[in-house]
Amino acid sequence: MDERVHELEPELSPRVLEAYLLHEGHRVDPLALTVCLGTLARQAGAAIRHHCPARRLVGRGDHVTGVVTDDGVLGADAVVLAAGPWSSAIARPLGVSLPIASARGWLVHAAPERPLFHHWIQSGARRLLAGRDPAPASEPGSLMLSMREFGEAAEARDVSPMIQPAPDGSVLTGTSREPSFAAEPLDLDVPRIVAAQASRLVPALADAPVLATWSGVRPVSPDERPMLGWVLDGLFVATGHGSEGVILGAGSAEQAAALILGSEPPFEPAPFDPGRFD
Repeated sequence: MDERVHELEPELSPRVLEAYLLHEGHRVDPLALTVCLGTLARQAGAAIRHHCPARRLVGRGDHVTGVVTDDGVLGADAVVLAAGPWSSAIARPLGVSLPIASARGWLVHAAPERPLFHHWIQSGARRLLAGRDPAPASEPGSLMLSMREFGEAAEARDVSPMIQPAPDGSVLTGTSREPSFAAEPLDLDVPRIVAAQASRLVPALADAPVLATWSGVRPVSPDERPMLGWVLDGLFVATGHGSEGVILGAGSAEQAAALILGSEPPFEPAPFDPGRFD
């Protein structure tokens, strides 16, 4: 097995003995995809407002009627709350509890002198909190950090080497999960771990110049499945996709549209109902 692995990817460390070869993966540029989806939405009649943050929901009793933005109040028959890790903070003033944890993930962009890979490379699996089993649906709070754990810096820094060759010959290396409470990262400890682990997995990467590092905060539900469904009259939630937002976004959008418009959904709603944690 190890000989075949190194025939496919000669630059892998000799410590790599076994691997799965999958052919289903495709590379997507999230920024280009977002622009394309926005263009298609406009062509279908949608109005897109840039630089217009939504600050809070507008409700009358248990009915949501719109959102407060920097440009004023926008009324709506249905509001889709898809604010990622900030969804729970927006829903909370209306008495809606969404057990969403914020998980930061880092990427390191490097430029080796020559092409090194023929495939994407992923090693290991990621969890939000190392050493903890996934929280059962009956215990949504067990995904969160306690005050004691936060105060003692017991949060995990779970890094799993991922290497993705780009069309220009550069590579993206990652990826990580760690509990996050701030929009901006506070230090570079995790991307340094990412770089070190990627270099051990592929020794030829060790001398590649680092072009950039960046991170994003992802919304993770207790069972790591998205939340797609109504939580109040007029308020539909679409969040909790973790690090698979781009991958699951199109299917989630079809599901949300069907449930909001009252048509037949493309898949069974119950496993993704936000109320499954009540």
